[in-house]
Amino acid sequence: MRAIIVAMLVVQAAMFLVTIYYVLFKKPAPPGGQSIWLSLWMGLIIVGAASWQIGDSHLGEAGADVLVFGAPFLIGMGIMALLMTFRERRKLDTGS
Repeated sequence: MRAIIVAMLVVQAAMFLVTIYYVLFKKPAPPGGQSIWLSLWMGLIIVGAASWQIGDSHLGEAGADVLVFGAPFLIGMGIMALLMTFRERRKLDTGS
């Protein structure tokens, strides 16, 4: 397995764990505070796109299929985080 594939698999796993941590254990930002969704969606989209490119260019090698399999999940979670950013900024979760 090439070093770039191993490194990207580690980065993918880290982004999955960071997303799970923030969704399950972090409280929403106070009004006027910095939201975590903004940085989270950018990281997820960038890692997902990079994983897709690396996996696509190394197809047939060990681990490349896992990169290509995990990339759409990361991109989908990035889109979810982007929608949560819009929701917080428009204050749609206040209930009134």
